[in-house]
Amino acid sequence: MPGNATDSPSPSADYPAGTMLGERYRLERKVGTGGMAQVWEASDLVLDRRVAVKILHPHLATDTSVTRFRREAIAAARLAHPNVVSIFDTISADGVEAIVMELVDGTTLRRHLDRHERLSPDDALHIGTSVCDALAAAHGSHLVHRDIKPANILLCRDGRVKIADFGIAKAAVGDGLTREGTLVGTAAYLAPEQVEGLGVDGRTDLYALGLVLYEALTGSLPFTGDSDAAVALARLRVTPPNAHRVRSAVPRATAGVIAKSLAKEPDDRYQDAASMRRALLEAGTGDLGTLEAMPVAEPGGDDRTPTNETSNFSTERRWLVPALVIALVGSALMIAYALLSGGGDQADLIGPADDAPPAVAKIIGAQDVDPNGDDAEHADELPNSFDQNDETFWSTESYGSANLGNKPGVGIGWVVKPAQIERLNLTTTSTGWSADVYVLERQQDLVDFDPEANVVATSIGPVTTGTVELNLQARQGEVVLLWITDLGDAESGQDLPYSVRINEAEILVTQG
Repeated sequence: MPGNATDSPSPSADYPAGTMLGERYRLERKVGTGGMAQVWEASDLVLDRRVAVKILHPHLATDTSVTRFRREAIAAARLAHPNVVSIFDTISADGVEAIVMELVDGTTLRRHLDRHERLSPDDALHIGTSVCDALAAAHGSHLVHRDIKPANILLCRDGRVKIADFGIAKAAVGDGLTREGTLVGTAAYLAPEQVEGLGVDGRTDLYALGLVLYEALTGSLPFTGDSDAAVALARLRVTPPNAHRVRSAVPRATAGVIAKSLAKEPDDRYQDAASMRRALLEAGTGDLGTLEAMPVAEPGGDDRTPTNETSNFSTERRWLVPALVIALVGSALMIAYALLSGGGDQADLIGPADDAPPAVAKIIGAQDVDPNGDDAEHADELPNSFDQNDETFWSTESYGSANLGNKPGVGIGWVVKPAQIERLNLTTTSTGWSADVYVLERQQDLVDFDPEANVVATSIGPVTTGTVELNLQARQGEVVLLWITDLGDAESGQDLPYSVRINEAEILVTQG
């Protein structure tokens, strides 16, 4: 019977939790459903690890669909690269076609932009260069992704960026499954040659990446229309507005890189991913003088551009040092990866460049944050959240619904001496809740906190265990704000059953 942990599902089954595939993989939780497949979180009972399993919809189990589905596995498995989702195994038995792949702990760029609207230039640089690295590896293996878009760019909790879904990847040498005249991809991110049904190559992916960066930095796409077809056709007739004119926080040089990647003719774009990566890094330095003339900045810092988008001079000046630091740290990580590629988790590479362990910071105060309510969330309990006693706690006020009565959120901010914030560790007795974590530059920022104005946040949840460990990317600041957006599971027997308890917070900072 379907659902029995020892049985394989029939081709028409809905794969209930507990179903076994290939006598090895137990389906635990459906993650999502797309046009071709379901994606499940599963347990690999042989290697005792969590994996993702992508199962082709039974009604698509035709020769052509199965061939294309298997091609995804073969294409991605050839790309052993830290910025590409790893493929572990395939399943083809009892009418079931599935791919077993790396389970990524994080979210998609699409979800992040839906929540935060846009990125800081620093974060866009990190994502853009990471995607270029992945595309360089793919194109070097004669593979074109053909569907680069925010939904296929994964943001890992440890800061890595990965490309997923090579389901429509096309070998440059061709395999007869895709050809000129076939429109494949997502309308909003198609290159002109895809719209016209012409041949594609690596420059097609770079065009799509330019659209992704444009949207990530400005909060909107340059082409609009009443239908997917109108959006796709617009790029044949319309020159996109300069990203810097849309949002002045986008450095002019960066906007120039995006504009070149969006050239209608492939010959006018960057000719390979490595060239676009170099251009992004060079654009980040601006043209404002020598390094010594620039202020010190920290890697992975927040976008501190005020909401009124002040002068572009200050924006580009802040861009210089983070770009160089990211480039240097990226090189160091790639060298470390090459040395350690024989085994181990890439998360082991996260940390300061000199491998000095982070230090526990002294929390010198805390503040409750409720800008859309009465400005109070149990202020008398604030010291309990950092008194090194797990028996005491700070909690939100109690609410009648998990969505905080339609408030965008409430929070607690912990204050330390200015530092590069490496991690936030939490102990909690509440489950099911979700939150965004911000590193704020000044304590005064808590008073004026507006989640819509803070574009850099690290999301957690739903929380299912009593401990939470969060990598905050060595962002510079003196406040760590836990902004709770969903209260999670109800407490039985209470008139207002929804609240979140934080028993203890620990903040780790870069030493030195």
